[in-house]
Amino acid sequence: MFKFSLSSIKSIYLLAFDLRFFLGLPLCLVLNALVLNSPQLLYGQNTSKIAVLQLSNRAKIKESEISYLTSQIQELVQQKTKGQYQVMTQENILTLLPPDQSLENCIEAQCEVDVGRLLGASLVVTGHIFRFGSQQGFRCTLKIHETQTGTLISSQTMKAQKIDQIENQLIPIIDQLLKDGLNFRLESNEQVKKQVSPQAKQPMVRPIDWVLIEGGEFMMSNEFGLPHEQPSHLVKVNDFYMTKTEITNAQYEKCVKAGICTPPHWEDELCYVYQTSKRHWQQGIVPLEFRGENQPVICIEWQQARIFAKWIGGDLPSEAQWEYAGRSRGKNQNYPWGNQKASCQYAIVHDEDIGCWQMRTWDVCSIPAGNTEQGLCDMVGNVSEYILDEEHRSYVGAPPHDGAWCQDLNCNTPRKLVIQRSGNWASINDHRLELIRREHRSTALLYDTTGFRVVKKSSQNEKSIP
Repeated sequence: MFKFSLSSIKSIYLLAFDLRFFLGLPLCLVLNALVLNSPQLLYGQNTSKIAVLQLSNRAKIKESEISYLTSQIQELVQQKTKGQYQVMTQENILTLLPPDQSLENCIEAQCEVDVGRLLGASLVVTGHIFRFGSQQGFRCTLKIHETQTGTLISSQTMKAQKIDQIENQLIPIIDQLLKDGLNFRLESNEQVKKQVSPQAKQPMVRPIDWVLIEGGEFMMSNEFGLPHEQPSHLVKVNDFYMTKTEITNAQYEKCVKAGICTPPHWEDELCYVYQTSKRHWQQGIVPLEFRGENQPVICIEWQQARIFAKWIGGDLPSEAQWEYAGRSRGKNQNYPWGNQKASCQYAIVHDEDIGCWQMRTWDVCSIPAGNTEQGLCDMVGNVSEYILDEEHRSYVGAPPHDGAWCQDLNCNTPRKLVIQRSGNWASINDHRLELIRREHRSTALLYDTTGFRVVKKSSQNEKSIP
Protein backbone atom coordinates (compact mmCIF):
# COMPACT_ATOMS: atom_id res chain seq x y z
CA MET A 1 0.00 0.00 0.00
CA PHE A 2 1.10 3.59 -0.62
CA LYS A 3 2.18 5.77 2.31
CA PHE A 4 1.81 9.54 1.98
CA SER A 5 3.36 12.50 3.72
CA LEU A 6 1.63 15.41 2.07
CA SER A 7 1.41 18.97 3.31
CA SER A 8 -2.16 19.70 2.25
CA ILE A 9 -5.47 18.14 1.32
CA LYS A 10 -5.18 19.82 -2.06
CA SER A 11 -2.07 17.78 -2.76
CA ILE A 12 -4.01 14.60 -1.97
CA TYR A 13 -6.75 15.53 -4.40
CA LEU A 14 -4.33 16.49 -7.18
CA LEU A 15 -2.43 13.24 -6.68
CA ALA A 16 -5.70 11.29 -6.89
CA PHE A 17 -6.62 13.16 -10.04
CA ASP A 18 -3.31 12.17 -11.67
CA LEU A 19 -3.37 8.57 -10.39
CA ARG A 20 -6.80 7.85 -11.82
CA PHE A 21 -5.36 8.01 -15.33
CA PHE A 22 -2.27 6.00 -14.42
CA LEU A 23 -4.29 3.29 -12.65
CA GLY A 24 -7.27 3.40 -14.98
CA LEU A 25 -9.72 3.72 -12.06
CA PRO A 26 -12.64 6.09 -11.42
CA LEU A 27 -11.70 9.20 -9.45
CA CYS A 28 -13.95 8.29 -6.51
CA LEU A 29 -12.18 4.94 -6.02
CA VAL A 30 -8.74 6.57 -6.05
CA LEU A 31 -9.97 9.16 -3.56
CA ASN A 32 -11.25 6.39 -1.32
CA ALA A 33 -7.93 4.53 -1.43
CA LEU A 34 -5.96 7.67 -0.56
CA VAL A 35 -8.30 8.63 2.27
CA LEU A 36 -8.22 5.17 3.83
CA ASN A 37 -4.43 5.27 3.78
CA SER A 38 -4.34 8.76 5.31
CA PRO A 39 -6.01 8.53 8.73
CA GLN A 40 -5.20 12.18 9.44
CA LEU A 41 -7.64 13.09 6.69
CA LEU A 42 -10.30 10.65 7.76
CA TYR A 43 -10.19 11.79 11.37
CA GLY A 44 -8.76 15.30 10.76
CA GLN A 45 -7.85 17.67 13.60
CA ASN A 46 -11.15 19.56 13.32
CA THR A 47 -14.04 17.10 13.41
CA SER A 48 -16.61 19.92 13.76
CA LYS A 49 -17.03 20.67 10.08
CA ILE A 50 -19.98 20.24 7.74
CA ALA A 51 -19.37 20.14 3.99
CA VAL A 52 -22.21 21.33 1.74
CA LEU A 53 -21.68 20.11 -1.83
CA GLN A 54 -23.13 21.63 -4.99
CA LEU A 55 -26.60 20.32 -5.86
CA SER A 56 -26.60 17.73 -8.63
CA ASN A 57 -28.53 19.12 -11.62
CA ARG A 58 -30.53 16.22 -13.04
CA ALA A 59 -33.41 18.47 -14.07
CA LYS A 60 -31.33 20.27 -16.72
CA ILE A 61 -32.15 23.73 -15.39
CA LYS A 62 -29.88 26.77 -15.51
CA GLU A 63 -26.63 26.35 -13.60
CA SER A 64 -27.15 29.82 -12.12
CA GLU A 65 -30.33 28.51 -10.44
CA ILE A 66 -28.48 25.47 -9.09
CA SER A 67 -25.70 27.69 -7.71
CA TYR A 68 -28.24 30.01 -6.08
CA LEU A 69 -30.10 27.15 -4.38
CA THR A 70 -26.80 25.65 -3.20
CA SER A 71 -25.75 28.99 -1.71
CA GLN A 72 -29.11 29.24 0.09
CA ILE A 73 -28.61 25.78 1.59
CA GLN A 74 -25.09 26.67 2.69
CA GLU A 75 -26.29 29.92 4.26
CA LEU A 76 -29.06 28.15 6.17
CA VAL A 77 -26.65 25.49 7.43
CA GLN A 78 -24.28 28.23 8.60
CA GLN A 79 -27.10 30.03 10.41
CA LYS A 80 -28.41 26.90 12.09
CA THR A 81 -25.03 25.59 13.23
CA LYS A 82 -23.33 28.87 14.13
CA GLY A 83 -20.85 28.27 16.93
CA GLN A 84 -21.12 24.49 16.64
CA TYR A 85 -19.78 23.63 13.20
CA GLN A 86 -17.61 25.25 10.56
CA VAL A 87 -19.42 25.01 7.22
CA MET A 88 -17.26 24.11 4.21
CA THR A 89 -18.82 25.97 1.28
CA GLN A 90 -18.51 25.60 -2.46
CA GLU A 91 -15.62 28.06 -2.47
CA ASN A 92 -13.66 25.84 -0.05
CA ILE A 93 -14.35 22.80 -2.22
CA LEU A 94 -13.40 24.40 -5.52
CA THR A 95 -9.95 25.31 -4.20
CA LEU A 96 -9.19 21.58 -4.09
CA LEU A 97 -9.99 21.02 -7.75
CA PRO A 98 -7.88 21.64 -10.85
CA PRO A 99 -9.16 24.80 -12.62
CA ASP A 100 -10.83 22.89 -15.45
CA GLN A 101 -12.58 20.29 -13.26
CA SER A 102 -15.83 20.11 -11.29
CA LEU A 103 -17.79 17.66 -9.13
CA GLU A 104 -20.58 17.20 -11.64
CA ASN A 105 -19.83 13.48 -12.02
CA CYS A 106 -19.44 12.91 -8.28
CA ILE A 107 -23.08 12.01 -7.66
CA GLU A 108 -22.78 8.55 -6.10
CA ALA A 109 -22.90 8.49 -2.30
CA GLN A 110 -19.42 6.98 -1.91
CA CYS A 111 -17.80 9.75 -3.95
CA GLU A 112 -19.68 12.47 -2.05
CA VAL A 113 -18.66 10.98 1.29
CA ASP A 114 -15.02 10.78 0.14
CA VAL A 115 -15.02 14.47 -0.77
CA GLY A 116 -16.42 15.25 2.68
CA ARG A 117 -13.60 13.26 4.24
CA LEU A 118 -10.99 15.08 2.18
CA LEU A 119 -12.38 18.37 3.42
CA GLY A 120 -11.95 17.15 6.99
CA ALA A 121 -15.71 17.31 7.58
CA SER A 122 -17.56 14.98 9.92
CA LEU A 123 -20.87 15.55 8.11
CA VAL A 124 -21.60 16.16 4.43
CA VAL A 125 -24.81 17.57 2.96
CA THR A 126 -25.62 16.67 -0.64
CA GLY A 127 -28.62 17.05 -2.90
CA HIS A 128 -30.15 16.24 -6.28
CA ILE A 129 -32.82 17.99 -8.34
CA PHE A 130 -35.03 15.97 -10.71
CA ARG A 131 -38.10 16.57 -12.82
CA PHE A 132 -41.24 14.53 -12.22
CA GLY A 133 -44.78 14.26 -13.54
CA SER A 134 -44.13 14.36 -17.31
CA GLN A 135 -41.43 17.00 -16.83
CA GLN A 136 -43.92 19.47 -15.29
CA GLY A 137 -42.60 19.65 -11.74
CA PHE A 138 -39.40 19.49 -9.71
CA ARG A 139 -38.22 17.29 -6.86
CA CYS A 140 -35.25 18.11 -4.66
CA THR A 141 -33.80 15.47 -2.32
CA LEU A 142 -31.28 16.54 0.35
CA LYS A 143 -29.21 14.02 2.30
CA ILE A 144 -26.78 14.16 5.19
CA HIS A 145 -24.03 11.54 5.62
CA GLU A 146 -21.60 10.88 8.45
CA THR A 147 -18.20 10.69 6.77
CA GLN A 148 -16.30 8.42 9.17
CA THR A 149 -18.54 5.42 8.49
CA GLY A 150 -20.37 6.65 5.40
CA THR A 151 -23.73 6.27 7.17
CA LEU A 152 -26.74 7.91 5.52
CA ILE A 153 -28.27 9.69 8.52
CA SER A 154 -31.26 11.39 6.97
CA SER A 155 -32.90 12.11 3.62
CA GLN A 156 -35.58 14.75 2.99
CA THR A 157 -37.53 15.45 -0.20
CA MET A 158 -39.34 18.54 -1.51
CA LYS A 159 -41.66 18.80 -4.52
CA ALA A 160 -42.73 21.94 -6.38
CA GLN A 161 -44.17 22.98 -9.71
CA LYS A 162 -41.63 25.81 -10.09
CA ILE A 163 -37.96 25.78 -9.19
CA ASP A 164 -38.20 28.96 -7.09
CA GLN A 165 -40.79 27.24 -4.88
CA ILE A 166 -38.07 24.85 -3.68
CA GLU A 167 -36.39 27.71 -1.83
CA ASN A 168 -39.56 28.35 0.20
CA GLN A 169 -39.41 24.80 1.59
CA LEU A 170 -35.74 24.80 2.58
CA ILE A 171 -35.97 26.00 6.20
CA PRO A 172 -37.95 23.05 7.69
CA ILE A 173 -36.02 20.57 5.53
CA ILE A 174 -32.62 21.90 6.66
CA ASP A 175 -33.85 22.01 10.27
CA GLN A 176 -34.75 18.31 10.12
CA LEU A 177 -31.52 17.31 8.35
CA LEU A 178 -29.36 19.10 10.90
CA LYS A 179 -31.41 17.83 13.83
CA ASP A 180 -30.91 14.26 12.61
CA GLY A 181 -27.25 14.84 11.82
CA LEU A 182 -26.32 16.49 15.11
CA ASN A 183 -28.26 13.90 17.12
CA PHE A 184 -26.44 11.14 15.27
CA ARG A 185 -23.08 12.73 16.11
CA LEU A 186 -24.03 13.05 19.77
CA GLU A 187 -25.16 9.42 19.91
CA SER A 188 -21.96 8.32 18.15
CA ASN A 189 -19.83 10.20 20.66
CA GLU A 190 -21.75 8.58 23.52
CA GLN A 191 -21.17 5.14 21.98
CA VAL A 192 -17.44 5.86 21.77
CA LYS A 193 -17.41 6.82 25.45
CA LYS A 194 -19.27 3.64 26.39
CA GLN A 195 -16.90 1.48 24.37
CA VAL A 196 -13.98 2.82 26.44
CA SER A 197 -15.55 1.25 29.51
CA PRO A 198 -14.93 -2.49 29.96
CA GLN A 199 -18.56 -2.75 31.13
CA ALA A 200 -19.85 -1.20 27.88
CA LYS A 201 -22.65 -3.13 26.21
CA GLN A 202 -22.97 -3.66 22.47
CA PRO A 203 -25.79 -1.71 20.78
CA MET A 204 -29.03 -3.67 20.57
CA VAL A 205 -30.19 -5.14 17.27
CA ARG A 206 -33.89 -4.78 16.43
CA PRO A 207 -35.45 -7.99 17.75
CA ILE A 208 -37.32 -10.49 15.62
CA ASP A 209 -40.99 -9.68 16.17
CA TRP A 210 -43.34 -12.61 15.52
CA VAL A 211 -46.97 -11.95 14.63
CA LEU A 212 -49.57 -14.69 15.10
CA ILE A 213 -51.64 -15.23 11.97
CA GLU A 214 -54.76 -17.18 12.91
CA GLY A 215 -55.82 -19.80 10.39
CA GLY A 216 -58.95 -20.10 8.27
CA GLU A 217 -60.04 -20.67 4.68
CA PHE A 218 -59.67 -18.30 1.73
CA MET A 219 -59.86 -18.16 -2.04
CA MET A 220 -56.28 -17.87 -3.26
CA SER A 221 -55.90 -15.55 -6.29
CA ASN A 222 -59.05 -14.30 -8.07
CA GLU A 223 -60.72 -14.13 -11.48
CA PHE A 224 -58.53 -11.18 -12.47
CA GLY A 225 -55.29 -13.13 -12.12
CA LEU A 226 -52.94 -13.65 -15.03
CA PRO A 227 -52.67 -17.15 -16.55
CA HIS A 228 -49.88 -18.18 -14.15
CA GLU A 229 -52.05 -16.93 -11.25
CA GLN A 230 -55.05 -19.09 -12.19
CA PRO A 231 -57.21 -20.85 -11.27
CA SER A 232 -58.48 -19.29 -8.08
CA HIS A 233 -58.83 -22.07 -5.51
CA LEU A 234 -59.89 -22.68 -1.93
CA VAL A 235 -57.05 -23.15 0.59
CA LYS A 236 -57.22 -24.14 4.25
CA VAL A 237 -54.63 -22.35 6.40
CA ASN A 238 -53.42 -23.38 9.85
CA ASP A 239 -52.28 -20.93 12.52
CA PHE A 240 -48.70 -19.75 12.01
CA TYR A 241 -46.31 -17.03 13.03
CA MET A 242 -44.74 -14.58 10.55
CA THR A 243 -42.02 -12.01 11.20
CA LYS A 244 -43.53 -8.56 11.47
CA THR A 245 -40.80 -7.15 9.23
CA GLU A 246 -38.57 -8.19 6.40
CA ILE A 247 -35.29 -9.47 7.83
CA THR A 248 -32.92 -6.55 8.37
CA ASN A 249 -29.20 -6.11 7.71
CA ALA A 250 -28.43 -6.13 11.43
CA GLN A 251 -30.46 -9.27 12.07
CA TYR A 252 -28.80 -11.10 9.21
CA GLU A 253 -25.35 -9.92 10.32
CA LYS A 254 -25.90 -11.68 13.66
CA CYS A 255 -26.21 -14.96 11.77
CA VAL A 256 -23.04 -14.22 9.80
CA LYS A 257 -21.11 -13.46 12.98
CA ALA A 258 -22.39 -16.69 14.50
CA GLY A 259 -20.75 -18.58 11.64
CA ILE A 260 -24.06 -19.96 10.34
CA CYS A 261 -24.83 -17.63 7.43
CA THR A 262 -22.57 -16.38 4.65
CA PRO A 263 -22.34 -12.63 3.97
CA PRO A 264 -24.67 -10.91 1.50
CA HIS A 265 -23.24 -10.29 -1.97
CA TRP A 266 -22.44 -6.64 -1.31
CA GLU A 267 -18.78 -6.50 -2.28
CA ASP A 268 -18.26 -9.22 -4.93
CA GLU A 269 -20.15 -7.37 -7.70
CA LEU A 270 -22.42 -10.35 -8.35
CA CYS A 271 -25.54 -8.42 -7.39
CA TYR A 272 -27.42 -6.11 -9.74
CA VAL A 273 -27.60 -2.68 -8.07
CA TYR A 274 -29.38 0.48 -9.13
CA GLN A 275 -27.07 3.06 -10.71
CA THR A 276 -28.52 6.42 -9.73
CA SER A 277 -26.63 8.39 -12.37
CA LYS A 278 -27.57 5.99 -15.19
CA ARG A 279 -31.07 5.13 -13.95
CA HIS A 280 -30.67 1.39 -14.56
CA TRP A 281 -29.36 -1.80 -12.90
CA GLN A 282 -25.95 -3.37 -13.40
CA GLN A 283 -23.72 -5.65 -11.37
CA GLY A 284 -21.63 -3.78 -8.84
CA ILE A 285 -20.89 -3.02 -5.18
CA VAL A 286 -23.95 -2.32 -3.04
CA PRO A 287 -24.10 1.43 -2.17
CA LEU A 288 -23.95 2.69 1.39
CA GLU A 289 -27.58 3.83 1.24
CA PHE A 290 -28.75 0.19 1.36
CA ARG A 291 -26.65 -0.87 4.35
CA GLY A 292 -28.48 0.68 7.30
CA GLU A 293 -29.04 -1.62 10.29
CA ASN A 294 -32.83 -1.52 10.01
CA GLN A 295 -33.08 -1.69 6.24
CA PRO A 296 -34.04 -5.07 4.75
CA VAL A 297 -31.11 -7.28 3.82
CA ILE A 298 -30.64 -7.55 0.04
CA CYS A 299 -28.42 -9.29 -2.49
CA ILE A 300 -28.69 -12.70 -0.88
CA GLU A 301 -29.46 -16.04 -2.49
CA TRP A 302 -32.65 -17.99 -1.87
CA GLN A 303 -30.62 -20.67 -0.09
CA GLN A 304 -28.93 -18.07 2.12
CA ALA A 305 -32.38 -16.82 3.14
CA ARG A 306 -33.45 -20.35 4.05
CA ILE A 307 -30.38 -20.95 6.18
CA PHE A 308 -31.15 -17.82 8.21
CA ALA A 309 -34.81 -18.80 8.51
CA LYS A 310 -33.90 -22.20 9.94
CA TRP A 311 -31.38 -20.56 12.29
CA ILE A 312 -34.19 -18.64 13.99
CA GLY A 313 -36.47 -21.68 14.05
CA GLY A 314 -38.58 -21.22 10.93
CA ASP A 315 -38.55 -21.32 7.14
CA LEU A 316 -39.55 -19.21 4.17
CA PRO A 317 -43.33 -18.77 3.80
CA SER A 318 -45.36 -20.83 1.39
CA GLU A 319 -47.27 -18.93 -1.29
CA ALA A 320 -50.54 -19.69 0.46
CA GLN A 321 -49.24 -18.43 3.83
CA TRP A 322 -47.79 -15.29 2.30
CA GLU A 323 -50.94 -14.32 0.35
CA TYR A 324 -53.26 -15.17 3.26
CA ALA A 325 -51.19 -13.01 5.64
CA GLY A 326 -50.82 -10.16 3.13
CA ARG A 327 -54.59 -10.01 2.61
CA SER A 328 -55.16 -9.62 6.37
CA ARG A 329 -56.12 -13.28 6.83
CA GLY A 330 -57.44 -13.88 3.34
CA LYS A 331 -59.83 -10.96 2.95
CA ASN A 332 -61.16 -10.19 -0.52
CA GLN A 333 -58.91 -7.16 -1.05
CA ASN A 334 -56.04 -6.23 -3.34
CA TYR A 335 -53.60 -4.79 -0.79
CA PRO A 336 -52.82 -5.13 2.93
CA TRP A 337 -54.62 -1.83 3.64
CA GLY A 338 -57.68 -2.46 1.42
CA ASN A 339 -58.33 -1.62 -2.22
CA GLN A 340 -56.87 1.87 -2.52
CA LYS A 341 -54.18 2.05 -5.20
CA ALA A 342 -50.62 1.50 -3.99
CA SER A 343 -48.83 4.79 -3.34
CA CYS A 344 -46.20 6.29 -1.05
CA GLN A 345 -48.98 6.85 1.46
CA TYR A 346 -49.01 3.10 2.03
CA ALA A 347 -45.84 1.51 0.62
CA ILE A 348 -42.29 2.10 -0.59
CA VAL A 349 -42.76 1.74 -4.34
CA HIS A 350 -42.26 3.61 -7.61
CA ASP A 351 -44.83 6.36 -7.13
CA GLU A 352 -43.84 9.24 -9.44
CA ASP A 353 -40.25 8.16 -8.81
CA ILE A 354 -38.37 5.10 -7.63
CA GLY A 355 -38.48 4.20 -3.94
CA CYS A 356 -40.78 7.11 -3.07
CA TRP A 357 -38.13 9.54 -4.33
CA GLN A 358 -35.27 7.91 -2.36
CA MET A 359 -34.16 5.37 -5.02
CA ARG A 360 -33.36 2.76 -2.36
CA THR A 361 -34.88 0.63 0.37
CA TRP A 362 -36.21 2.26 3.54
CA ASP A 363 -36.02 1.12 7.15
CA VAL A 364 -38.57 -1.63 7.73
CA CYS A 365 -41.97 -0.50 9.02
CA SER A 366 -41.42 3.10 7.87
CA ILE A 367 -45.03 3.43 6.62
CA PRO A 368 -47.40 1.85 9.17
CA ALA A 369 -50.45 3.04 7.20
CA GLY A 370 -49.74 0.13 4.84
CA ASN A 371 -49.69 -2.57 7.51
CA THR A 372 -52.05 -5.53 7.55
CA GLU A 373 -54.75 -5.66 10.22
CA GLN A 374 -52.48 -8.01 12.17
CA GLY A 375 -49.58 -5.52 12.03
CA LEU A 376 -47.30 -6.99 9.33
CA CYS A 377 -45.17 -4.28 7.71
CA ASP A 378 -44.11 -3.88 4.06
CA MET A 379 -46.14 -6.75 2.64
CA VAL A 380 -46.20 -4.59 -0.49
CA GLY A 381 -43.05 -2.74 -1.53
CA ASN A 382 -39.62 -2.12 0.02
CA VAL A 383 -38.21 -5.50 -1.14
CA SER A 384 -39.65 -8.45 -3.03
CA GLU A 385 -39.74 -11.53 -0.81
CA TYR A 386 -38.56 -15.08 -1.42
CA ILE A 387 -41.15 -17.87 -1.26
CA LEU A 388 -40.56 -21.53 -0.32
CA ASP A 389 -42.67 -23.15 -3.09
CA GLU A 390 -41.13 -24.42 -6.29
CA GLU A 391 -42.01 -22.59 -9.49
CA HIS A 392 -45.19 -23.70 -11.28
CA ARG A 393 -46.68 -22.18 -14.42
CA SER A 394 -50.19 -22.07 -12.93
CA TYR A 395 -52.19 -23.21 -9.91
CA VAL A 396 -53.48 -26.31 -11.69
CA GLY A 397 -52.82 -29.15 -9.24
CA ALA A 398 -52.01 -26.80 -6.34
CA PRO A 399 -52.59 -28.29 -2.87
CA PRO A 400 -55.72 -27.28 -0.92
CA HIS A 401 -53.62 -26.62 2.21
CA ASP A 402 -51.08 -23.99 3.22
CA GLY A 403 -47.99 -26.19 2.85
CA ALA A 404 -45.35 -25.35 0.25
CA TRP A 405 -45.90 -26.94 -3.17
CA CYS A 406 -42.68 -28.91 -3.74
CA GLN A 407 -41.53 -32.23 -5.17
CA ASP A 408 -40.19 -33.39 -1.82
CA LEU A 409 -41.57 -32.79 1.64
CA ASN A 410 -38.76 -30.46 2.74
CA CYS A 411 -38.50 -28.45 -0.49
CA ASN A 412 -34.80 -29.27 -0.89
CA THR A 413 -34.86 -30.18 -4.59
CA PRO A 414 -32.42 -27.92 -6.52
CA ARG A 415 -34.22 -25.31 -8.60
CA LYS A 416 -33.42 -22.87 -11.40
CA LEU A 417 -36.30 -20.49 -10.71
CA VAL A 418 -37.64 -19.06 -7.45
CA ILE A 419 -40.90 -17.30 -6.66
CA GLN A 420 -41.01 -13.78 -5.24
CA ARG A 421 -43.95 -11.82 -3.85
CA SER A 422 -44.86 -8.26 -2.79
CA GLY A 423 -43.16 -6.02 -5.36
CA ASN A 424 -40.39 -3.69 -4.20
CA TRP A 425 -39.10 -0.12 -3.96
CA ALA A 426 -38.64 0.01 -7.74
CA SER A 427 -42.02 -1.52 -8.70
CA ILE A 428 -44.40 0.79 -10.55
CA ASN A 429 -47.56 1.41 -8.51
CA ASP A 430 -50.07 -0.36 -10.73
CA HIS A 431 -51.87 -3.73 -10.70
CA ARG A 432 -48.51 -5.52 -10.57
CA LEU A 433 -48.36 -4.73 -6.84
CA GLU A 434 -51.60 -6.49 -6.00
CA LEU A 435 -51.20 -9.31 -3.47
CA ILE A 436 -52.19 -12.08 -5.90
CA ARG A 437 -49.23 -11.27 -8.18
CA ARG A 438 -46.40 -13.80 -8.58
CA GLU A 439 -42.94 -13.21 -9.99
CA HIS A 440 -40.52 -15.91 -11.16
CA ARG A 441 -36.81 -15.17 -11.13
CA SER A 442 -33.68 -17.16 -11.92
CA THR A 443 -31.70 -18.33 -8.89
CA ALA A 444 -28.58 -17.08 -10.69
CA LEU A 445 -29.74 -13.44 -10.58
CA LEU A 446 -29.28 -11.37 -7.43
CA TYR A 447 -30.82 -7.91 -7.07
CA ASP A 448 -30.88 -5.04 -4.58
CA THR A 449 -34.68 -5.33 -4.71
CA THR A 450 -35.02 -8.78 -3.11
CA GLY A 451 -35.15 -9.81 0.55
CA PHE A 452 -37.29 -12.13 2.69
CA ARG A 453 -39.25 -12.72 5.86
CA VAL A 454 -39.74 -15.88 7.93
CA VAL A 455 -42.65 -18.02 9.17
CA LYS A 456 -42.87 -20.78 11.75
CA LYS A 457 -45.53 -23.13 13.05
CA SER A 458 -47.71 -21.86 15.87
CA SER A 459 -46.61 -24.83 18.01
CA GLN A 460 -42.95 -23.74 17.87
CA ASN A 461 -41.52 -21.73 20.72
CA GLU A 462 -40.30 -18.24 19.85
CA LYS A 463 -36.57 -18.17 19.22
CA SER A 464 -34.58 -14.99 19.73
CA ILE A 465 -31.46 -13.98 17.85
CA PRO A 466 -28.51 -15.13 19.98
